Amino acid sequence: MKYLWLIWVVLSISVHAAPYDKRPINKLIFFGDSLSDKGRLFKEVLDSKIPAPPYYNGRFSNGPVWSELFAAAYDLKQSCHYRIYAIGGATAAYHPEDVSSSPTTLSKEVDDYLFDDYYRYLDKERTLFIFWIGGNDYLLSNADPNMQVAVQRVIDGIMEQIGRLIAYGAQNFMIFNLPDLSVSPYGQSLTPAEQLKLKAVIRIHNEKLASLVTMLRNTDPDLVVDLIDANGLFNNMINNPAFYNQQYHINMTNVKDACWRGSYAGDVQSRNTSSSSASQDANMPMVCPNPDNYVFWDKLHPTKVMQSVLAQVAMGEMDKFNT
Repeated sequence: MKYLWLIWVVLSISVHAAPYDKRPINKLIFFGDSLSDKGRLFKEVLDSKIPAPPYYNGRFSNGPVWSELFAAAYDLKQSCHYRIYAIGGATAAYHPEDVSSSPTTLSKEVDDYLFDDYYRYLDKERTLFIFWIGGNDYLLSNADPNMQVAVQRVIDGIMEQIGRLIAYGAQNFMIFNLPDLSVSPYGQSLTPAEQLKLKAVIRIHNEKLASLVTMLRNTDPDLVVDLIDANGLFNNMINNPAFYNQQYHINMTNVKDACWRGSYAGDVQSRNTSSSSASQDANMPMVCPNPDNYVFWDKLHPTKVMQSVLAQVAMGEMDKFNT
């Protein structure tokens, strides 16, 4: 049974645990990839400073990302501390066959947290652990062609890190499923066959992730595990932007294209070139004139307006942990 080890961990912890303390959450810990990275890849990992402008201060967007917006909003409501361990390019599983494509793994992010936590963050029952990861595992050039095997590898990677945290006293988890990458600007650039495969692997991932969440909930009633449907959010935004425009007081009019069509290196290459010909300038990637009307900032990542929507969705879930 795939989850037998994790069930044993949860049960052994719950038997010896003190009565559950339902004081409000006062610490937020984020694990993930570029969707949640507030600049760690830019500042700590790559000397080349990726992503570069027009990306915002090392974020994979044109403004603050949802994780920091969510943490700031929650801090106004309930004073809290937060740390974002997410790093752009991170994978949920270790891929030795493609190790050069990923700067880190979820396991390493949790290692970093546990090292820091040796001295801090001792109040585990008031800490919320937030996971949003997995997309990069399916975008690697050497990803396993067997979808079931590829997905199980990712789910096992997430499961193992959740188990480590539970063994360390964690009780509260917010877990995001994956959006349908096949409808992103990146997905739309693929062949029809590649799009179908990407859609299918994301569907299988989300099904298995939901099963993991159900198992955790059923194993220990003291665990609070919330599954955020990012897949449904993005699909609904794309299919019915008018509803979300009204609900969140935004004005999304372009739900298919990327506002920025350049690379993660931004305009670094154009600044370093010695040529300034008119034809070269004309071919330089440009930022769209109205990014606040776009869902996608680049081929995969949401704009700052969409980041704000994600933060509001997460804020709306906090009563599940505080009541």
